[in-house]
Amino acid sequence: MRLIFFLVISLIGASAASAQDRFMPTASCTQVAGFDDAAEHQAMERYLYFAVTSMLETTLPDTAETYAELRRRTGTVCVDMPYGTSIENAVIALVSGLSSSSPEDEARALLGKFLDPGADRRALTAALRPTQAELAMIFKSALLPAVTAYVDSIYDGAAIGPNQGQTELLVVTATTTELINRDPVIGKFPGGYNELLPYLNRGIPIVRFKFVEPGETLGMAFDGLYKVSDRWVLIPKAWRVVPE
Repeated sequence: MRLIFFLVISLIGASAASAQDRFMPTASCTQVAGFDDAAEHQAMERYLYFAVTSMLETTLPDTAETYAELRRRTGTVCVDMPYGTSIENAVIALVSGLSSSSPEDEARALLGKFLDPGADRRALTAALRPTQAELAMIFKSALLPAVTAYVDSIYDGAAIGPNQGQTELLVVTATTTELINRDPVIGKFPGGYNELLPYLNRGIPIVRFKFVEPGETLGMAFDGLYKVSDRWVLIPKAWRVVPE
């Protein structure tokens, strides 16, 4: 897979270079934030999109919002890279970071923070609020206005977490592709997802979780924890905004 990835990004880089003489993936990654020419800017964002999706073997929305988000995240990686690192190597570092651990392990580590009796659950919940660009990665454009308004309404001072005595965590992980394909795991998600499936983009990890008392299977249940790029965001019960 890595060899295929390098062949793909080499072809993309060559195509971008033939269209825009000044952009090359081998350029210093400090230029991620420095291109002034609109065509050069576009060539770089297209390169980032195809390179990331090829290496992760996933699907992301082919939209301006996705390009901008990938550019931002690549720029963040560049800050921590040695001076002179190429854009190409910054993308490899970005993808390595995204795929270094399983979604379930990441979700458990994140949600485990809510079990700490001293946790600031309001702050932890607020950190899961998705941006507009992240919503565009998860949902198709037809649902974006409604789901954006919905997120604004549910995050005003929200604080999720366990009730007293609920000290354990149950997690079900899947991908939106598995749900869309109606794989058996869909039976572990709320029935409302049947209405939401036509509005979901493929290839995104999704988690349903519960805070429960030891030995129990019923408790405080939540769904709609999605991983977009390198961040987890929470949009529970999004089927509520699906048009009738």
